[in-house]
Amino acid sequence: MSSEYITDQIVKSWETGGSSQLLQTARSLIISNKNTPGDISSVRAFVLELFYAGLNGVLALGSIATFFLNLYVDTTKKTKSVEAEIASGYVGPESLDDPLLIPSILVDVMWLLDQESDPKVVEGAQTERARLVAVAKDLLAKNFIPEVIMRERLELDFQQAIGLIHDARGIGKKEVRVRTFMLYAQTKYNLLREESEGYSKLVTELFGSLPPLFDAHASHHGASRLTKEEAVKRRADVVDERARRTMGNIASLIGYFDIDPNRVLDLILDLFTANIADQWDFFVRLLELSPWRSRGDQIREARAVCGQILGFKFDWYNGRSNTRTVPENLIFVAAIMVKHGLVALGDLYPHLSPSDEEVHKLYKDYVDDLKNKEKTAGRFQAQGLVGTLGDEGKASTATITQVKENKPEVKKSNKVNQKAELAAALLAIGNVKNAFTILERLPRLSDLHPEIVENLCRWMRELISPWDVKPLVGAARGPQPKPEDFRVPLNTISVRLAPYGEKVFVGRNKHPARYRFFYENWRSEIPTIRNVFEFIQRIRMYLVHIGPHLYRDPILVGQLIRIGALHVSEAHKRMEGKPDLVMVPHPTENDPFEGVPYDKIINGWLNVVANYLLPAVSRADPNPANSQGLWKIVKEFPYQKRYALYGEWKNRLYSEIPEMKLARAGCERDCRYIMTRLSKDSGKQSGRQIGKVVHSNPVVAFSYIIKQLESYDNMIPHVVDASRYLTEFEFDILPYCLIEALCEPKTRVEANGLSIAPWLKSLAAFTGQVFKKHGMELAPLLRYLINQLCVGSVHDLIVLQELIGYMSGIKLMEEATENQLDALAGGETLKREAFFWENIRTTRRSGLRLMKALLETGFARQMSILISQRKQEIVYAGMGTEDDNMDLKILAWLNDYCQRTLLQYLEFLSVTAPPEIFADVTPSVEDLVEIYGLDPEQAFLIARPKLVNSVKQKQLTNGSSKSEQSNIMDIDDKAKESIPDTMEVDGPNHDAPAHGDAASVEHPGLADPATNAVWQPGLYETIRASVNILPPHAWRGISPAFYATFWQLSLYDIVLPKQRYHGEIANQKKNIRQMETEIVQLERERDNVDDGLRKANDEIRKKRKEIDRASLVIKALDGEWRMHEEHYKRIMERVKAESPFWFHSSVGRNEIINTMIQYCLQPRCVQSPADAMYCAKFIMMMHLLGTPNIPTASLYDRMCSRDIIHACIFAGTEDEAKNYGLFLAVIFRTLSTWHKNPDLFKKEAIGEGLPGFLKKWPTGVITGNMDLSNADFIEYEEFRQALRKWHLKLCKAILACLQSGEYMQIRNAILVLDRVNEYFPATKQMGNTIKIAVQELERTEQRGDLKQLARSYGTKLQLREGHWLDNREFCRVVERKGSGMVDGMGTPGSESVPASRRESEILKPEEGQLKEEPGATDGERNKDEAKKQMDDRRPRESMKEPSGTSTSAPHTPTQRKEEREGGAKDRDRRKNDESVSGTVTANSAERGERERGEISHREHGQSYSHEKPRFNERDKENQRRKEGAGSVGISGTSATKEKEKDRKPAREREKGQKDTEKDKEKEKEKDKEKRGDRAKDRDRDRKRKERETESMTEDRKDRKRDREKDERESKRSRRDDVGSSAASEKPASENGPAGNGAVGRKRRAEEDPSPAPGGIDSYRPASASANGSTKRLRGTSRDREREDRDRRRRGR
Repeated sequence: MSSEYITDQIVKSWETGGSSQLLQTARSLIISNKNTPGDISSVRAFVLELFYAGLNGVLALGSIATFFLNLYVDTTKKTKSVEAEIASGYVGPESLDDPLLIPSILVDVMWLLDQESDPKVVEGAQTERARLVAVAKDLLAKNFIPEVIMRERLELDFQQAIGLIHDARGIGKKEVRVRTFMLYAQTKYNLLREESEGYSKLVTELFGSLPPLFDAHASHHGASRLTKEEAVKRRADVVDERARRTMGNIASLIGYFDIDPNRVLDLILDLFTANIADQWDFFVRLLELSPWRSRGDQIREARAVCGQILGFKFDWYNGRSNTRTVPENLIFVAAIMVKHGLVALGDLYPHLSPSDEEVHKLYKDYVDDLKNKEKTAGRFQAQGLVGTLGDEGKASTATITQVKENKPEVKKSNKVNQKAELAAALLAIGNVKNAFTILERLPRLSDLHPEIVENLCRWMRELISPWDVKPLVGAARGPQPKPEDFRVPLNTISVRLAPYGEKVFVGRNKHPARYRFFYENWRSEIPTIRNVFEFIQRIRMYLVHIGPHLYRDPILVGQLIRIGALHVSEAHKRMEGKPDLVMVPHPTENDPFEGVPYDKIINGWLNVVANYLLPAVSRADPNPANSQGLWKIVKEFPYQKRYALYGEWKNRLYSEIPEMKLARAGCERDCRYIMTRLSKDSGKQSGRQIGKVVHSNPVVAFSYIIKQLESYDNMIPHVVDASRYLTEFEFDILPYCLIEALCEPKTRVEANGLSIAPWLKSLAAFTGQVFKKHGMELAPLLRYLINQLCVGSVHDLIVLQELIGYMSGIKLMEEATENQLDALAGGETLKREAFFWENIRTTRRSGLRLMKALLETGFARQMSILISQRKQEIVYAGMGTEDDNMDLKILAWLNDYCQRTLLQYLEFLSVTAPPEIFADVTPSVEDLVEIYGLDPEQAFLIARPKLVNSVKQKQLTNGSSKSEQSNIMDIDDKAKESIPDTMEVDGPNHDAPAHGDAASVEHPGLADPATNAVWQPGLYETIRASVNILPPHAWRGISPAFYATFWQLSLYDIVLPKQRYHGEIANQKKNIRQMETEIVQLERERDNVDDGLRKANDEIRKKRKEIDRASLVIKALDGEWRMHEEHYKRIMERVKAESPFWFHSSVGRNEIINTMIQYCLQPRCVQSPADAMYCAKFIMMMHLLGTPNIPTASLYDRMCSRDIIHACIFAGTEDEAKNYGLFLAVIFRTLSTWHKNPDLFKKEAIGEGLPGFLKKWPTGVITGNMDLSNADFIEYEEFRQALRKWHLKLCKAILACLQSGEYMQIRNAILVLDRVNEYFPATKQMGNTIKIAVQELERTEQRGDLKQLARSYGTKLQLREGHWLDNREFCRVVERKGSGMVDGMGTPGSESVPASRRESEILKPEEGQLKEEPGATDGERNKDEAKKQMDDRRPRESMKEPSGTSTSAPHTPTQRKEEREGGAKDRDRRKNDESVSGTVTANSAERGERERGEISHREHGQSYSHEKPRFNERDKENQRRKEGAGSVGISGTSATKEKEKDRKPAREREKGQKDTEKDKEKEKEKDKEKRGDRAKDRDRDRKRKERETESMTEDRKDRKRDREKDERESKRSRRDDVGSSAASEKPASENGPAGNGAVGRKRRAEEDPSPAPGGIDSYRPASASANGSTKRLRGTSRDREREDRDRRRRGR
């Protein structure tokens, strides 16, 4: 126990001496402090502590009374209590020597503890109370406490408990009666009947003393009219004089007749209430002079009397028996008395009803009533929502009936809310302070009673009027009537009847009724605002109590909007250093903006707009002026703050404020009503209705309309057309609502993942159309798209597509016709007319707006880069996450989706943006690759317009266009002079740097471009940057200048679509003639009826507009054609001058072809249709220019390689497959044209000085002019045979894809076939093969889209069957003595085989695979094919004699050593050359061609013996003749084979036929074995493994022979280099066949390096060889690994 006096030791020793010790302590507290008067607190603390010890059970209860008795006796020396006479009326001890000190303190402590232990207050306190009662009884029994003190201070219940009294209830009633008699005894006459004379004289005196009413404008006694100030002063003097006299008389009446003063005051208040409108000032002055307005220290008491008497009047109306409401006059009397200090609001407030708790209940009922009204809210009638259509299915033309706005009304009751009425009256007379006291206590009163809001708005109007700009300032006004021309206005207590300000009503009535508010001094307390910051603080203080009800005063709303617009605008001007104080009115002479932070002004008005002005607009009647005024405020803020404002408006205000919920429900109901009736015919009427709804609640209306458009996209044009009646403020909110709808967490793609969700498509279409029609801000929407791209979401790019499509007219190119594809090479007008884009006149402004937004925000640069980056990342989408197994077709679709958007975006930029601006915002190619990580092809795609502009600007700086042409011609002449007359051929460069040396300066192709005058100065930087873009080995084939030129040029530069220009012009002229004929016909047929005349005139007007448009198009096309023609000439002159130097520094033609395909043609031909056509046309352009070192035939042969085609199809997306098919189609279009017309082939393919179709090319790279006078070109029939072979390669690649079973391969293969359908297949056998494959695909394919695609192509294929040719019709086999097909299009020295047979053998594996079971895998098919090829090869090898010198071994050790050394060097060179390609495409294509050449060799009957060959003289002669025919190009292999076939003995032909029959029988047996039982299958598998083992053994031997042959050829080539110069001077006849063979071997050793291991061809079927080498196709990974190890071992 912790206590100050009663310690644990005292408690323990209480009986033995603790009580005595404590008594001594108490005695010392009393006696020792007698000299300290009034210090009794310590004694009280001691007594209270001792009582607590007893009540808590620490001390015994009986010992407490004994202790206090001992203390009393010890201190007072008395044994009894003080006499009752002395104790009666005792207040308390004043000193410590008072004898009643201890008794008084004990009674006070008992009362205190009794209050704390009251069982009604503290639960469970009965035990403590019982102890207290016991202690009190003990004290009472000791008889030292006077009973009178206990009776005076203790409660009656406690007295009854201790036994002082017996009936506490009866004594209480008696006490009440006594108090009533003592305090309320009547001494004055209160009732009127008690002293009727006195009260009658009082009433007479009051009425007789009222001052008269007079007109201030009327003349008095001939005097002139008084001014307003004079009239007010005279009235005040009269009122004061009469009030003083009347108050003296009233005092005399009270004294004389003994009437009750309070009753007198009550009568005065009654008369005050009756005459308040005209005599309020008299009664106020009378009460101020009365004794009830006491002076000095008793002011509070006097005010309480007035407040109580006035409150009794309000109480009387609150009685249950009273059914009358409180008079409005009485409320204004109370308000006036409160304002003038006659009554305190605190004294009056307790008498007002209802109570505060009842007010809260009323507000809950008010909110519930609002919720019920939401079901029927809206401006239009509810039954209109269920309206039916009118006659003939059209919307009903009945007028729309409107109902009054559903404004919340409080349930009316018999009793008036006196507190609300008093607050409204206080605001009406200008006592804002006391009114706010009530409103702060009951903040919901303004919601329940609109009068409060209206009166407070009236106060605010007067407060801010000096800061307002009058909207009609400076307007012309007519003569104004004078006040004296009208009668005196009547005073009224109704604020609504009183006009605002001092206005005069003008009407037809000469004496119209006029009213004025009776209390003219209500403006007296209006403060003067000194600066803008104080202004904002003041209005926010008042607007807090107005809340969402500001709409009730439209005038105040307009004032606030105008003032806010001026303040915000001026603040922004001052922040920019451009003040304009003249435009801002203010009541003071000082600068209201001085010393005020501008950001506080802006943020303050932003708060006012967000919390008060926006709810006011939402709840007010439609008013476009308010919306336009709000726009003047919010337009000064950035769109981030504006959109935050709109978001708070929608998500907070409409959700938290009950009145706003009602407004939202009504708006949505109205929108539903309008949208159900919106159509093309009702667009104008519906547009006005939408405008009315949107003016009030734009965020709600737009959100609902957009939600409807997500489901009903057919309503988009009507909504866009109906939006013409909106204001700028609403047009700013619409993009916010669109972005908010786009941000909703919905699925943005359909279930299959291959198309955009319909709701997103609808929003995108609406966005494009509405932004085109109206000039809304585009920056927020563009920022949203940029943010989506930054987070990796690309699905919203459809919004960008629709924006560009509608605003600029540039649409995505879906399925284009042939004429449209040809128009891609034209200018903008030609493309617009070909692709039916919108007329540039209708899209120029909107397109420029979009371009301006992109440039101002800086998004023009970011958009293309982000799209490209997302496109590159799509390949890796989902890697390492749960989406790692994302379907390949979805990734392909996303890739195409991004690429299409990028192409459309770049087309828009190139058409709309000026070239200089576009060049400024586009990074360089080097930055795009190095900084932004884009692929080179994407970088050049983005930067191409920049490069074009750079070239153009450099040309303009060098001179005019005429001087440019002369400069180009001079450059061309200089280039020609620099080329020697005789052809120089670079020999093998054995000292070339290794591939690991990056951008070696010693390489001639990497020299600075400024050193050669032919290169464009505008491309210098790009050429220099290109060196680091590609790997170093790429420059062994092409030069950086060629690379930059290839990617800088476009289809517009190298193609002149003359026919398309003339055809479109002719089409427009035809349309003009047709419309002129229609106009003449309309003029003849129109009648005299007004309606018919008007319709005919409208049609004629439309036709004439179309004629004008067509005429403008013709003019534009003609000018565009001429400009294009001049541009084409300049480009041709440029490339003609540059082409001799494109490949001047290349290592070899093979490297040129491989590198060009890998880094130029292949990446670009799949980018877009225009780029696909560009690549095909570029190849033809190089051929027609006679570009040195470009064997066009070899380039076509390599491009048509089966592996390259298969790789493009296999790795391509859908759009890339279409583009690649278009690329092949353009190539085959040219080749097919040559195939049909030999003269055209001779003119274009052979031409004059065109080396592209040479049969024999010199070894090395040509650095001078070629002498083509004695050159040997490919003949026409040889070309046809090569074209057939290219068709075969394409056929095999297509078949491999169709039979792969993989979705993307099959789909892409069909898409490629669809593109080349006009030119391929061209023969019946290939056509039937593809037809069978497609039919099999239709029959077995389970995927619906592939089956439908195959069915569609199958129909087109059947339509082309009539155009197919037989093999002999397609190409005729021609004999050519001593030569065979070479360079990949034949095999020198091969046996003659009929073309049809060779084609059937090439196609045989695919035909066989068409009959396989669907479950067979690619590996099994490859094994079966390899087995079949080995079975077909062995019988023919066993019957053929060994021929050829390629397998002969060296005869002497010296020769073997030399050949080994030469072979090692050759292998080193070949190993370096293998890294030139650097990718799978070129090397795999070359390797595949060689391997297919090997299989073709074996199929044609050529064999190699493992023994030492024996040659007779005839065989040696044949071998020399075959080697002499070897060269690069196409030779007459087919013709030679035909002649050799005719010279074969009949016995061999019959034997070959028998072999063929045996092969067929074996095929049948194999098919039969497949259908056999399981034992046969196991036996077949065993035999297959044995054959594969034998094949692998034989392949190793073949590779060994190949190596030996390469070593011998390398040695011969080095030996021939010594005498190459002398041999070149000899005529071709002197060189002989052996010389030609040496040159051919040298070329093959130099330009045909061994392919790198791996590649896509390693798992595909074999095909014909491209270079005559005999290497087996490595069908398994184990074979490839073994060969790679052998190759690395040989290299070491």
